[in-house]
Amino acid sequence: MLCDINFDESSPNDSALINNFAKLERYVVSYHNSTNGKINYPVFKVNAGFSDFETFNVEKFVKFKLIQSDSLKSTLLVMYEQLYGEKLKQKGLFYYIGKKTILNSFIVDFRIWSYDLSEHSKYKYDYLQLGDFSYLPLNVVKELFKNRIIVLGDFEDNDIHETIYGKMPGPLILLNSFIALEKGDNVINFWVFLYLFVSFLVATIRCLNSRGRVNTWLNKQKISSPIINEMIEFGIYLIYFAVISSISFLIFNIHLTILLYASYMYFLDILIKYFKKSKKQILKDNIFYNQ
Repeated sequence: MLCDINFDESSPNDSALINNFAKLERYVVSYHNSTNGKINYPVFKVNAGFSDFETFNVEKFVKFKLIQSDSLKSTLLVMYEQLYGEKLKQKGLFYYIGKKTILNSFIVDFRIWSYDLSEHSKYKYDYLQLGDFSYLPLNVVKELFKNRIIVLGDFEDNDIHETIYGKMPGPLILLNSFIALEKGDNVINFWVFLYLFVSFLVATIRCLNSRGRVNTWLNKQKISSPIINEMIEFGIYLIYFAVISSISFLIFNIHLTILLYASYMYFLDILIKYFKKSKKQILKDNIFYNQ
């Protein structure tokens, strides 16, 4: 059971709620950051997971992190560890679940949309109000819950977020993130390593080569501005990694940070160019000294 409800205030019924939580075998309760930046842990002891996510300054949900702030386990990670008995481990720069090498942060591919909860969808997801269960016999409730993930939360009003796929309720974002983890969307396999190795090898060869072709083209266009030259060089890397990232996302469902990699390769290019100039100057000075 994924309970996406923030129990951050006490109530007279807490003792009864705690006793019922104690009867559950597998569940996780959400907790979040407050408006002042502090973490709102549940007011009573339960299995809890951190349910906030980053929007990367675009106010849209794009990625989910399994562990945030170096120590806060996400709700979907707590769910996965309970269901499959595998713990997340970090060794150096890499994360592992069992024998699988995974990404801590990954783009979520939504398999269940808000529309799929409506009666018009071809998929059948039981979407019920909590009050409806009071009218159902206990044996019907048990059969309804058997071998299912139960998600409790606000699907309609206050917990709605913008995503790259449109507006989605928070509980549905958490559920899709868990399914993505379960399906291995963030697993790094041999083919991913090979693809990234070849991609960066091509970019590195581009760095090691001179800028002769770009300079020749600029001369033909009668453009001699060093600023335009540098902008074109950076644009080449930006376009290259945009293509690399698009292919990576479409084939492996792994997104690369385009601007970061393009900046890295561009400054590496500048650094190599600087050392080449320094080497030429040293050789020139040695020749002059020998003469």
